Amino acid sequence: MRWIETIRARTPEQNQKWLSDLLLDSAITVINEPGLVEARIFRNSSFRNYMAVAFTWDTDAPSPQGSRAALTLARDLKASSLVEHSVWIEEESVVFERSSLSSKR
Repeated sequence: MRWIETIRARTPEQNQKWLSDLLLDSAITVINEPGLVEARIFRNSSFRNYMAVAFTWDTDAPSPQGSRAALTLARDLKASSLVEHSVWIEEESVVFERSSLSSKR
């Protein structure tokens, strides 16, 4: 089953580099976790100190509270950031791909 978890963090402007470095280090650390498909880091288009990391998993069952790696990262971020951690389960019956959409036109 595919599922994703996202961690969004907003930190004071002076901590922006720290936030960026921590997210990058976390993505590199988690890359060898069983079931991890990809890790991506995003930055808000308007605010440099508002960032997110998204982990995509493919496991037998999702972890409702999130992965150990993401829970640890969220805990570390809470020391100096506003943090939101959420887990999303893919709806397997609804999959859109660009190639299948363009071929139906």
